[in-house]
Amino acid sequence: MERSRHIRSGARVLGRLTTRGAGTALALAIGTAAIGRTTSTHRPSPARRGGVEGLRAAAAQATLRRIATAIAEGGTLDELLERVVHEGRILLDAQRVEVAVNDPRAGSVWAGTGAQGLREDDAARGTAALVDRRRPRTLVAAIPGRGTRQAFVVADGACSPDADLLIDELARLAGLAQARADEHARLHALARTDALTGLRNRRAFDERLADEVTTARRFGRPLSLAILDIDRFKRVNDEFGHMAGDETLRAVCGAVAAQARVEDLVARIGGEEIAWLMPGAAPPAARVAGERALDAIRDLGLPVGCVTASCGLSQLRRSDANGCDVLRRADCALYEAKAAGRNRLALG
Repeated sequence: MERSRHIRSGARVLGRLTTRGAGTALALAIGTAAIGRTTSTHRPSPARRGGVEGLRAAAAQATLRRIATAIAEGGTLDELLERVVHEGRILLDAQRVEVAVNDPRAGSVWAGTGAQGLREDDAARGTAALVDRRRPRTLVAAIPGRGTRQAFVVADGACSPDADLLIDELARLAGLAQARADEHARLHALARTDALTGLRNRRAFDERLADEVTTARRFGRPLSLAILDIDRFKRVNDEFGHMAGDETLRAVCGAVAAQARVEDLVARIGGEEIAWLMPGAAPPAARVAGERALDAIRDLGLPVGCVTASCGLSQLRRSDANGCDVLRRADCALYEAKAAGRNRLALG
């Protein structure tokens, strides 16, 4: 009983802090420290509990602490679940440990060791196995989740004497891994999103441009880039105010984004400049798409009057050193369109 209480205490601190609204990173950090304290303060000595039993409890606590530390450091859901599964197999002394997190927004995420993946009979057994654990070598524990998520840990061939207790602790940590990965994904998206328009920002654009240049060269596919800039946008701000200017910018960005394909990227890269990256689009198709976007902007019918934009269009060339060359030509073409009278598209 005492050993079970010590193993349980650190992980439960993590769960309480998270459910009470503490920040995830802070909760994980404090919870990790709590697990460490149970190891150092409450570790039963071999003299009191017997050498083998005491060492086994200390090893379990150390494994839980390693999992909690990895979760606190953050990462993607796949990365964190792989760590939970790897350490969980050691923790439970099991032949197989699987973690399933079912998320309707992203499908199911599976992680496992020593097997092809979670077996269908494990999923079908589900909650019944939680209530009836008469099968000594197969254990199932529900992972605490939020919303519509359903998740559980399955362990086959668990030989640890404390497997019933430890799989519950492993499930709690898997739930915290899920929450930590959610926070990581949210912050990652936030850092790459323009707050005013909801489009991707310059950082996201630069990353995607570099990736698409690499992909285009590897597979020999075309890559087009359009840069659009609202004509005489300063006049809108000066005559109607910055609130009207913001509304105008949002409407123009929305009009361009509505013309994009699923595989395209539309980003606000500065001021009233919009970048439209079109993977796989040959020059004729990209030009049609650019003209269509300019038409959509002219047809907005905004309170500030008719708004137009100019567009510079370029394509990836074999001689380009990197994506910066494509961007430079598109920018030069944009200035040519402005110099030629605005409200038009120029090729670079």
